[in-house]
Amino acid sequence: MKIMSDVKIAYEQIIDFIDNQTEKTLLLRGIADKEKHQSLLKALNSMGNLN
Repeated sequence: MKIMSDVKIAYEQIIDFIDNQTEKTLLLRGIADKEKHQSLLKALNSMGNLN
């Protein structure tokens, strides 16, 4: 079984949040906050071309 890092899990959760039309709040918590904020920016960048 492959274990994902907290940052990878956070990225997946951010993508799920962006795709969810009803969810309005996202909470990032825990250690590696800088990396998680970078993941948020990466996810927003990757989804930024959607209209």
